[in-house]
Amino acid sequence: VDVKAEGTGPLDALVQGLNDAFGYNIAIVEYNEHTLGENESAEAIAYIQANIDGQRYCGASTSPDIIKASFQALLNTVANAK
Repeated sequence: VDVKAEGTGPLDALVQGLNDAFGYNIAIVEYNEHTLGENESAEAIAYIQANIDGQRYCGASTSPDIIKASFQALLNTVANAK
């Protein structure tokens, strides 16, 4: 599935794209990220809490790339809702 959208940043664009493509009503309530190590090659972890169609769900993910970790955390959050 191709999802195309614009937003104030990559994560907002993905939220808008998922809302448009699948009819969700996703609103990120809480977002946090941090490194799991002490140098630039360490993995990052992202945590998301979102309101999806009136219910709260959480997801998290790790990756060496913070954008990838953030996207996967959002997708994990959506998967928890369905």
